Amino acid sequence: MGFYSIKRRNEIINFLYDSGITEKYKLNGLTVSLNKNVLVPHPATLNLIEQASRLIYKNRQIRVIADLGTGSGIIALTLAKRFPRRKFLATDISKDALKIAKNNAKENNIKNVKFLINTDNIWLNEVKNKKIDLIVSNPAFVSIKEYNSNKFRKNYPESLKEPVAAIVTKDKSGLTPYLEIFNNSLPLKVRYLLLQCNSDTLDRLFRRLKKEFKLTFKFKIIFSDGKKRIIFARRG
Repeated sequence: MGFYSIKRRNEIINFLYDSGITEKYKLNGLTVSLNKNVLVPHPATLNLIEQASRLIYKNRQIRVIADLGTGSGIIALTLAKRFPRRKFLATDISKDALKIAKNNAKENNIKNVKFLINTDNIWLNEVKNKKIDLIVSNPAFVSIKEYNSNKFRKNYPESLKEPVAAIVTKDKSGLTPYLEIFNNSLPLKVRYLLLQCNSDTLDRLFRRLKKEFKLTFKFKIIFSDGKKRIIFARRG
């Protein structure tokens, strides 16, 4: 695919979502099928993958990694290919998205990923009995109010073509998926979390997380393309 930029991503979005077809692309060392049922990976997502790769490489105790809201599977599959001895769980609420992700795993001969459907729209409920060391996720990030605002539609017109369930949250603040992921990770004793966030609301989310989970996690903000995009949390 060559250099992958916001401009290139928007070109793919306009082509795929307008045509309604499924197309294969070379991305992150994989052959990845994409269509209107999944998000086209954002450059920040590729940075999220690199951050996760560094973390896994440095910490051998990370054996099981969960990709929540996997979509096309780009996060879980890239990491699974790089770390074939680790186990990966890839989950989504969309059967259509999981179908694409499973096909992408088959296309790239990746066998260390288990795919799970989330049937009740409660984050982590599908893995509540699993041992997980690291969560990597790009969850829904924008409230319905922000999504419908003129400012958002002007700044991110491509988002209006993307699958709504993948980007719009079920609350007024746009923070619920992140808070729910952290809260539901507590009984699982998840050690590390890496979450891609809405750069426009990250500071507010960061303050909320530090307030509610300061006794359990230590937090760090990671930049991508000059913007605050990722929150890293470590238990302890």
